[in-house]
Amino acid sequence: MEPIKLALFDFDGTLIKGDSIIAYLRLARHLKAVSLPRFLGILLRAPLYAVGLLSDAAYKTHSLQFYAGLSPERKVALDRVFVDEVLLPNLFKQGKAALEAKKQEGYHVLLLSASTENYMQYVHEALETDGLVCTRLDENARVILNCKGENKVTLLQEYLKKQQLEADWDSSCAFGDSKSDLHIMNLVGNPIIVNGKRKLKKAAPQYPQVHWA
Repeated sequence: MEPIKLALFDFDGTLIKGDSIIAYLRLARHLKAVSLPRFLGILLRAPLYAVGLLSDAAYKTHSLQFYAGLSPERKVALDRVFVDEVLLPNLFKQGKAALEAKKQEGYHVLLLSASTENYMQYVHEALETDGLVCTRLDENARVILNCKGENKVTLLQEYLKKQQLEADWDSSCAFGDSKSDLHIMNLVGNPIIVNGKRKLKKAAPQYPQVHWA
């Protein structure tokens, strides 16, 4: 098996501004897919998450409980509207160009995101990336394994094993914006900080930095 070059793209904060799940919940409320009391309950828990009293996985699970109650048709409609009307029009132009360039250069291009599979599958489809590694949900919309930090490495390794691929790490590249991306960035020979958050820039000042808008 000949090792392949990977191009690993984080999504939230790297290819798009901010946290996509926040925008997703706003759209869900706008379309009345989530009730006002439940939406307010999600907002009330946000400070606990912000100060670290609620884990990222627990907050996502709580926030997405409404999703389990939707019909299959409504789930697809919500997710597709979100991707087509909110996410894709707001991708950083430089990020999309970098992704397309890596395709042309023969890299195996992967979206590697903490965002959830229900809508990220359609981002993957629209961008025609080679693969998607993201946070998976069970049938009750509960987080199975949050694709963040060290978990990103675990899920990436699972993906490579399943696809029977071997990575040429020295020739691979990774794009990320936060310290939680550092585990992945440390794997590759060409890590690139995009719109870097303070903790990431402090932890890895030696890595090249770019600004996408």
